[in-house]
Amino acid sequence: RLRKKQQDPEYFQRMGRDWRQKVRLDVLTKLSNGKVPHCEKCACRDVRLLNVNHKKADGFKDRATKNKNHYTLYRKIISGQEDINNFNILCYVCNWAHFFEFKYGAKYDIKFLCN
Repeated sequence: RLRKKQQDPEYFQRMGRDWRQKVRLDVLTKLSNGKVPHCEKCACRDVRLLNVNHKKADGFKDRATKNKNHYTLYRKIISGQEDINNFNILCYVCNWAHFFEFKYGAKYDIKFLCN
């Protein structure tokens, strides 16, 4: 018989969400050599905004061929199956700037304005 909390449909959603957050934080910590994860360009430390960036801007090829989703990639990074030198940590804004600079060759001056 299932325990009462396991009958709750939100129980499994919370378990999955907690697991995904832990895996993501483990990857960010590994890529930052055990230090506090931060964006390599702007030093943003808000974990909610940080991404694993493919240095060669080939994430779309990676997902199409060997890693069907980012959690497959995360597990491979944690287990050492992926070379961590191919990745770095960037915030969303710097990640998009990196992509456009890599694809179009132009340098972009992106400013993130907050109230």
